[in-house]
Amino acid sequence: MTHRVEISNCLPQFLCAHESLIKSLGGGHCILQTALQGGIQHWEIMETNWQKLHNAKPVRVNSIWKYLDFDSEHHYILFILRWS
Repeated sequence: MTHRVEISNCLPQFLCAHESLIKSLGGGHCILQTALQGGIQHWEIMETNWQKLHNAKPVRVNSIWKYLDFDSEHHYILFILRWS
């Protein structure tokens, strides 16, 4: 069962995890280069890698990430503990 969390409720942890993800992908410039070369949007790269690295699926509302969907509450708690 999916456990949905509003990003504003875990903003400090989200920001730490997001920064780590950007660094792991080579930085913002590298992400944009990859997106341009692949003919995709940078946020698609970020969403895919959020799922791979953090086991969380960002959910957009009006083109803005509003929620994170975790596989379970347990996965959410592990995320909070790791990035706190």
